[in-house]
Amino acid sequence: MAYKHTPVKKPYASGYGATREAQTTTVHGRILREERLNQGLSQKAMGEMIGREHSEISRIERTAEFLPRIGPLVAHLNALGMSLAIVRPNGDVVMLPNSDFLGPDGMPKGGKRK
Repeated sequence: MAYKHTPVKKPYASGYGATREAQTTTVHGRILREERLNQGLSQKAMGEMIGREHSEISRIERTAEFLPRIGPLVAHLNALGMSLAIVRPNGDVVMLPNSDFLGPDGMPKGGKRK
């Protein structure tokens, strides 16, 4: 299934860097940002939910050069009520269990990136 952009209630940031956003933001970053805003969460609140700094949430949402580790990404998705899936060449979708990536406390396995 192809990504279909849905407008968010709040516009993207203006000012420094706003003109570069389309070039630097990844599809997964836009999806995560849109869903976070749709749920009324700030980056700080999102970070607190998954044990990360708001600056890391910002990097995940806006920077193409920053790809999060799988554990924090799954924690981010889980906190937003979303899941990670693999799509096989034949079109079958396999949902990946959060327990593969998250501990019993809902935090990513393996600790923070250094």
